Amino acid sequence: MSGLSLRPASVDDCRLYWEWVNDPVVREASFNSAAIPWEEHERWFLARLRNPAVWMFVACDAMGRPIAQVRFERCGEVAEVGISVAAEHRRKGYGKAALRLALDALFAAAPVDRADAFVKPEN
Repeated sequence: MSGLSLRPASVDDCRLYWEWVNDPVVREASFNSAAIPWEEHERWFLARLRNPAVWMFVACDAMGRPIAQVRFERCGEVAEVGISVAAEHRRKGYGKAALRLALDALFAAAPVDRADAFVKPEN
């Protein structure tokens, strides 16, 4: 997808990730559909940023605006994938494009053989 770029997530992205994760469509597609309180999310987010077995990325459009996030958590030689796309950018191919960029970055930087995504059948 033309103009899409990827950057590592930072502390400054904590609120953005929280807003995205609490989007009703994202909650519905998640295995745990309960809303996530800010304090819980903030602890989780900061712990992931500090964890060397976690890679978190923000995909941005050509104007540099965040449109999606991709997260990998390594377990042995496998990384588990988490991804979400901002509501206004869904169904435009950004999720697939962001995932491809993030996979390239992951495999270049991490000792993993594959990435697995677990998706609810209705998603």
